[in-house]
Amino acid sequence: MPGVSEMTARALIAEIGLDRRRVGSASRLASWAGLAPGNNESAGKRRKGRTRTGHRYLRRVLVQWAWATRKPSTFLGRTFRRLEARLGSKKAARAVAHKIVVILDHLLLEGTLYEEERYDRLLPTQEERERKRAIKALERLGFSVTLAKVTEVHWRSAQCCQPWRSLSHPIRKDHHARERLVSTEIGIS
Repeated sequence: MPGVSEMTARALIAEIGLDRRRVGSASRLASWAGLAPGNNESAGKRRKGRTRTGHRYLRRVLVQWAWATRKPSTFLGRTFRRLEARLGSKKAARAVAHKIVVILDHLLLEGTLYEEERYDRLLPTQEERERKRAIKALERLGFSVTLAKVTEVHWRSAQCCQPWRSLSHPIRKDHHARERLVSTEIGIS
């Protein structure tokens, strides 16, 4: 998984162990680590919910792991940055650490390796939510938006547009051609 060093793996095995039956479920493991989200609701009123203290060594390792995934362009890194904008960096780190615990529990249960593609998919409801959010943002800026479905979208990656890259780089030429294609099929007025 992204952000895991040898020391992190050793600490996790020392604290959790490899026997998954001991833990029970992902929510119990998260609660034991002190990463379960707090819930304080009564009579329809939501108050500030705090997380428990939990197992301090395990929690520290997982939160450090979450901080390590902040920068890379991975599922966990994008999740961290998305939550950081809304919640702040420390709460985002704890939320990503909770997500790491859940992923670890599933991997231990299934006995498989981590695959980035498995967690990186957007569900149809998430795609629809992103689409509506983007349209509302453009409408707030005074644009009227009409959408057309594009079969292939190539987002600008950090590697293809670096200044030290050659201008005759084939990926760069192809990238900008695809970008023009996308911008002509979405009408913004």
